[in-house]
Amino acid sequence: MSEQPIGESGLSLDSLQRVDQPLLAGELEPTDSEAHYKLGVSLLDLGDHDRAIHCFDAALRLNPERPEILHKRGNA
Repeated sequence: MSEQPIGESGLSLDSLQRVDQPLLAGELEPTDSEAHYKLGVSLLDLGDHDRAIHCFDAALRLNPERPEILHKRGNA
């Protein structure tokens, strides 16, 4: 696996391979918009559009004033 960062998230492919459904179901800090956004960006970089949209939706609920979240969601 690769420890080299991918996309703008700065996360490695190895770390993203460990992302599973329980993480998306609530193991992220529920009030951390930035964490949801960055995970969404990482998932989008991997082509996992459905889970990326889920993360962007969570980020938007917490911080609806960030246009880049809406933009990335539109890209997903």
